[in-house]
Amino acid sequence: MRPAGAFPVTEYALPAGFPGPPPHVHATFEHAWYVLDGTIRVQIGGETIELGAGAFAFVPAGTPHAFGNPGDAPARMLAIDTPGGLEGYYEELASAFPPGTPLDRQVVAGIQQRYDTRPG
Repeated sequence: MRPAGAFPVTEYALPAGFPGPPPHVHATFEHAWYVLDGTIRVQIGGETIELGAGAFAFVPAGTPHAFGNPGDAPARMLAIDTPGGLEGYYEELASAFPPGTPLDRQVVAGIQQRYDTRPG
């Protein structure tokens, strides 16, 4: 039996034209992405595909990946991560960059280092 918090679930609301993060990799974290609404463009390894509502993608640990919403309409997806702990990454990003705050790449890089995230 997995302990509580082993599979945190995060809902992403991606505005139209959202570029998403640059390709990155995690040594330990794995993602399962399920598209709720709209279309998401995902890169997993060397493959880039577009996923519509109801589609699912899995990103194994150690695999370079990225996602975004290049379309004209908003999109939503669920991210299920394992093991637990990556939810702290999202919380720190949200605290560091409230809505309307421009990203500071050095601050982002520092947060990424704490959460097993490196350029991919």
